[in-house]
Amino acid sequence: MNMKEQIFDHLNTALKIYTDNEYRDVLITAKNDFFKITGNLNEDDDDYDLRMHSFNDWYLMQYSLSDVKRTPMADYIFSQGVEENVAKVLLSYKHSLFQFTGEKRNGVTLFRNLRDEKNMAVKDKAIAPMFVKGDIFLARYFEIESEVVFMPGLCVLPREVKNPVVKEMVKMKSRQSKRDEQSLMLKIEYLKTKSLRYSHLALEKIFSF
Repeated sequence: MNMKEQIFDHLNTALKIYTDNEYRDVLITAKNDFFKITGNLNEDDDDYDLRMHSFNDWYLMQYSLSDVKRTPMADYIFSQGVEENVAKVLLSYKHSLFQFTGEKRNGVTLFRNLRDEKNMAVKDKAIAPMFVKGDIFLARYFEIESEVVFMPGLCVLPREVKNPVVKEMVKMKSRQSKRDEQSLMLKIEYLKTKSLRYSHLALEKIFSF
């Protein structure tokens, strides 16, 4: 099993453990918190599945379990004795804004990391067909041997909001506060939800920071 397969195997196992009956109340609280921050979720929303994936990613990687003061992923690594090199990758996930460039080089697809202003290689053949050249989206991701591996919870944004979102992300990056950056990402998800709920409002008014 290669590193990428190990990473997703651990993600799936951890999600099963921390959504089991033992964590039912914790999960309900976490869902209430997440959808209060990012906007209510309706089962008939077009992006329902992606938003549920986004919740799962946030829950595993960012939600703090009150009893142990660790995220589910950190607790999983601690309790399951995950190998150090794999644990290091799992705990070093990042969150950024990407644009699909439509370019391919040496058999890999290129995405532009707009926060860090660099192209990043993606080998996952299931990802590129989801997008049209120019699409922008938020994604949590891992870097494995110079390759980007996206987590499932992608948040696709209107292309028209690229400039104000990038401007705000660059400003936040300069503050060097991971907590503030994480809050900004969730706020952007909320603004995306708001733009769908209030489609009669101009995007520039909604995506105003």
